[in-house]
Amino acid sequence: IFGIMGIINLAHGSFYMIGAYMAFALGPAVDRWLGGGFVVTLAVCVLAAAALGYLLEAAFFSYLYRRNHLQQVLMTYGLILVFEELRSILV
Repeated sequence: IFGIMGIINLAHGSFYMIGAYMAFALGPAVDRWLGGGFVVTLAVCVLAAAALGYLLEAAFFSYLYRRNHLQQVLMTYGLILVFEELRSILV
């Protein structure tokens, strides 16, 4: 949970969940618009995950570099709660 960036990230499981749901949701759309296939779907999902990661890095994690470990734990736990609530709303 203490990754390369030096932040305690308790939300790592939620990020895996978002990636899986993203691949599941984008699969039919990629099949319809881009011709589908595993490699094309994988490429689209990797780009979408990178965009989401960049947004979360800019919005939340860049703020945590200068903070202590308790604030990092609280922020990432809050992200867990937000991701789980979004999952329950959308699925």
